[in-house]
Amino acid sequence: MEKKHPLIVSVTGWSGSGKTTFCEKLIAELLSRGIKTAAAKNAHQNLQTDKPGSDSERYFKAGADAVCLNAGNSMTVFYRNRLEDGNGLYSLFPEAEIIIAEGFKADDALRVELTGDISSSAEMKNPASDAELIIYSDEQLAKVLRRELCTEHRVSFVHRDDITSAADIICNR
Repeated sequence: MEKKHPLIVSVTGWSGSGKTTFCEKLIAELLSRGIKTAAAKNAHQNLQTDKPGSDSERYFKAGADAVCLNAGNSMTVFYRNRLEDGNGLYSLFPEAEIIIAEGFKADDALRVELTGDISSSAEMKNPASDAELIIYSDEQLAKVLRRELCTEHRVSFVHRDDITSAADIICNR
């Protein structure tokens, strides 16, 4: 029997909209349900591979395509090239059932958009009609967005403090 790909949950929104806080709470909720969960963050700044002069930093500077730093109770792998999109996450987390992907987009991902402090769908970072789940912070805003999104596309709305409902929608996907 062929193993299914994990579900990628693509979490997007403007900087400061609460994406990381939402992801933290969602990961904890999914883990409490016994769901194998992985997480990925798409950052715009460059990362330092390890402390200057360390063995792993020297391997990377020497040109290794990937370097694994296995220490204590965790492991880090640095790759020379970054992922172009969220589709590459499948190979990084083959045992996961759900991958929370902050800032990534992938072909079959469930897209979650956090509104932050906007007042209309026109102010959203990504088109609201592309989202399956909108996480809002203000009930008035949710009413405005529901009215603006009177389309055939089914969008669920969940308050940012209602992690249980958000997890239910994700798990039912």
